[in-house]
Amino acid sequence: MKTSMLRREFKIQGQIGEPGHKDKQAYQSLISQIEIGLQKGYTEEEITDAVATAVQAGLQLRSYFERINGLTLPR
Repeated sequence: MKTSMLRREFKIQGQIGEPGHKDKQAYQSLISQIEIGLQKGYTEEEITDAVATAVQAGLQLRSYFERINGLTLPR
């Protein structure tokens, strides 16, 4: 598949936060967005970067994601 230089950056809609917060992303919705990104040809790196960015600032999970080099979807 040819990619265009004008292709949009992959972004997760919504914010990932602590479990139980009603205004945060649901797990199933996150998985669906990841699957759609893969179907549209985005790389694992683009998707994992978008997931890390969607994690609410200040959470340990975001710090964890930012410290890992070579983060993959399964991980």
